[in-house]
Amino acid sequence: MKDRRPTSGGRPKLDDWVRQVLENARLPVDLSWSSSRGRHALAKTNLDPGTVVIVERGVAVIPTSAGLSLICSHCFKELPADSVRGDDSLTNGKFHCLHFYCSSQCRDADVDGHQVECRLMPTMRDISLDEDVDLDLLRLVARLVARRHIGERAQSETSRAWNPLFENTPFPLVTSLLSHRKYANIKWIKTVSAASAKLSPPLAAEVGRPVNPDLLLTLSCVINSNAHGLGDTRTVQGHSSFYDRMSSQSAGPMGVGGGLTTAFGLFPLGALLNHSCEPNCVYGAGQDGTIVFRTIKEVKEGEELLVSYIPLDDPLPVRRGVLLTTKHFWCECSRCGGSEERLSAEFRRNAGILCPRGKLCNQCETNGEGDNHHSNEDGDRSDGVVPSVAACPGFLGPSKSSTVAYETVYSDIVSLLLPASAFTTSSGSSELECTACGYTVDSTTLGPVLYPIASSFALAVDLSSTDPTYANLRFQESAWMRVLKHADGVLDKGNWTVRKAEQEMVGVCVGLADLEAAVWWAKRVVRSYDEDLGHVYGRWHPDMAEWLIVLGELERAFAHYLRSQNRPYEHVFKSSLKHFRRAADIYRTIYGADADLFPSLGEDGRIAAATRAVNEVEQEIC
Repeated sequence: MKDRRPTSGGRPKLDDWVRQVLENARLPVDLSWSSSRGRHALAKTNLDPGTVVIVERGVAVIPTSAGLSLICSHCFKELPADSVRGDDSLTNGKFHCLHFYCSSQCRDADVDGHQVECRLMPTMRDISLDEDVDLDLLRLVARLVARRHIGERAQSETSRAWNPLFENTPFPLVTSLLSHRKYANIKWIKTVSAASAKLSPPLAAEVGRPVNPDLLLTLSCVINSNAHGLGDTRTVQGHSSFYDRMSSQSAGPMGVGGGLTTAFGLFPLGALLNHSCEPNCVYGAGQDGTIVFRTIKEVKEGEELLVSYIPLDDPLPVRRGVLLTTKHFWCECSRCGGSEERLSAEFRRNAGILCPRGKLCNQCETNGEGDNHHSNEDGDRSDGVVPSVAACPGFLGPSKSSTVAYETVYSDIVSLLLPASAFTTSSGSSELECTACGYTVDSTTLGPVLYPIASSFALAVDLSSTDPTYANLRFQESAWMRVLKHADGVLDKGNWTVRKAEQEMVGVCVGLADLEAAVWWAKRVVRSYDEDLGHVYGRWHPDMAEWLIVLGELERAFAHYLRSQNRPYEHVFKSSLKHFRRAADIYRTIYGADADLFPSLGEDGRIAAATRAVNEVEQEIC
């Protein structure tokens, strides 16, 4: 999020300084500012997919509590077996340092960075428990204050240009980030304020100068709105295959589109990139705690560089609700606030309902399901539908004669499918019209039709949070299949509810050791990404590569099973090879052919895993 506070010249502070840094680092980014967009980044020239646009070491970056025992606290690479613990003398021998390093060189290089945090760890733990404030938030705040006061002079920093590839971003750029303090949750503000008041005195004693509690609260708000998380090196590494990881942990498709967040920090240059639900850039972890932004689509000169702050396959009302709650803005990107044609396509992909003409019972306007459905003249239960006309293949959209906004109709439909969501609201009723035959229906009459889907979906989600025992997996399988059964003939195949159920079925089938079914469902998920989300993800998005890896590993395991049963298996191996090659191609593009330059936190692990799988499958085919 960018600074929209103009100086006397009508531009945000520090812009000339940042522009000079981008120029010196030879990054293909130009800086612009407007009253509506704030500070934002533009492509300086035409960019191909895979082009590095931002590399930054950040103001302060720390391992999360979950990542302390997994990654080096200085270079953020995966810890080797002979890792080195931090210097206990920094804590005056009162307790063991919680930081681990891959070498003594990394440990010595990080002394200035973490000694304040390490000495204050017992105090911060107590404050975290007493005030119910996240410990990692307090740790990063302490690091930021240390960066500001120890060995850093803000006035001298702003007089020179630093190299973001090799030096930490100076603290003064933190002031260019919006805190959104006035929009933050009141309860959260109160608890963090109390924690800041307790942390201020010991922190001031450590840095040797006064620390205003209000500064700590503001830094907490800045972190809450702007911090970037970096993922786990073991998203692909650490297990012999993705299939092994899925079958050993839980029923869902773990790690797809991410994984455990092992580090996070503030990267003001990275924050130059605004959000879009149809991004042209992605970011990943680089070497020594850097963050690297690359293009995933062709970008023309002068076009804005955009990333996504949230998962891209959620429905529009959910995406907007999450962004409003966490980032405090109403999304009006090209996907969310575009033309009617774009919104119509988005509506169908995420909330598409097939035209009910010829599919509803003539008497009660439901799809003929339910224990209380009426009986026929002979007293027998009249199952199914009683169509009066031939079924229409079209789907419903907002009525052309309606004055209700497209977004309102969209939210009404999603609220029927996700009634428990905190991010969906209903306006009461909206008139819908079939895009093919013109059949009109009020959204409220769809309630009985959509209720079986919504209730089955809610039950399936609840069951998916249970332990992945065999019995629970069978219950989950039944629940998700019920969702798909109720959705068949009612929802468009690209509807978000259908796509979610198909994704969950992959993990359930893996847990049940039904490889053939898992392969079948994974193929449907990949096809959905291609057909329904290709315009959003483009050809090079890492989420697509993750699912290709899933499919390739499942096909590979299934091919081994077929071979053990003396059944034809070569075609499955070849299909697996095709998907591994495509995933490797995506990874090489978005993380670069020179991936060894940025080997930490998973990116080279993904490339290496995909490339290794290609080589192994090629040998198995031979």
